[in-house]
Amino acid sequence: MRPPFPGMDPWLEHPAIWPDVHNALIAAMRDELSPQLAPKYYVSLEERMTVTEPTDAPPARRPDLAVVRGGEDEAVALTASKAAPQLTEAVMLEFDPLEALVDWYLVIRQSAGDRIVTVVELLSRANKTDPKGRRKYLRKRSQVLSTRTSLVEIDLMRAGKRADHFELGVTSHYRTVVRRGQTPRRAAVYLFSLPQPIPAVPIPLLPEDPEPVLDLNALLDQVYGRARYDLRIDYSLPPVPPLDIAVDAWARGVIAAGAGNGTS
Repeated sequence: MRPPFPGMDPWLEHPAIWPDVHNALIAAMRDELSPQLAPKYYVSLEERMTVTEPTDAPPARRPDLAVVRGGEDEAVALTASKAAPQLTEAVMLEFDPLEALVDWYLVIRQSAGDRIVTVVELLSRANKTDPKGRRKYLRKRSQVLSTRTSLVEIDLMRAGKRADHFELGVTSHYRTVVRRGQTPRRAAVYLFSLPQPIPAVPIPLLPEDPEPVLDLNALLDQVYGRARYDLRIDYSLPPVPPLDIAVDAWARGVIAAGAGNGTS
């Protein structure tokens, strides 16, 4: 089972699905890189957590804390003492829900000495759409860029703001940025859109070592099949965020062709 599209599947970007895709793909990237980099390097899976208040609260919420008047049996059960306090009517209190956004990312270290060589980020909702999470990520990103640590930043989300403030003069749905520590003032940017496949990405190491190449397209196909995202996605509904008219027509054609062939 593989996604119906030659590259990124825009239906995977739905806020209810993308966190699962993000974590599964990060883990698959680690599993792919680890045997290629051993024994000189090892790859750790690390986390960054942001606690934030959602901007759009759900229409109906249960209170997290409630105090209500107990019945007669409940009062008796509390204590048989004549001095037992009686529960009275209380004001209902609701707390605004807090959401914990956890980002997983990869850190490549030298086995001898634990020196950080490369950070690999797959951007998430917290990085791009949540103001607090975005500020936290940009601070961490700036710290990495102020050192000789290499950075690989993979953006497979159309929603939210890019991490960079410069304009390349070319628009794209997605992109990957590869900044090598030995050339800290330069970065390679791979731009791609629907219906293009996801480009393979080189993973920088120390200058004397060859760079392994991650086939992101193949990894996404594997993750899609193992997780059976086809059982969670309703392709009759528009993707979130929506596509423009021309790309949406293309996507609908791909889905229809796959359904006609009995595949997805």
